[in-house]
Amino acid sequence: RGGKDENDPGRPGVLMSAFPGIATARLTLRAPEAADAPAVQRLAAAPELAECTLLPHPYTDGLAEQWIAACRAAHERREALVFAIERLADRALVGAIA
Repeated sequence: RGGKDENDPGRPGVLMSAFPGIATARLTLRAPEAADAPAVQRLAAAPELAECTLLPHPYTDGLAEQWIAACRAAHERREALVFAIERLADRALVGAIA
């Protein structure tokens, strides 16, 4: 039949509906969720993080929820894939990676 497979997420018009997850012995990489907002707020509010990133400081209330929504929207538009990094031992959110 030639060309790209009709189920290929790289093909224009084909949506990547399921968010891919990655698991290791110690960590899980997964989609950011609304329930992560308090942990994102706590992590992003650290002044030492603002010194070496583009995060605003202070990291005001509501920014975590906005960031999570933006991550999900970017995935739906197929513009970015942002993973929440969760420690498997205690299910604690420890960071994010895109």
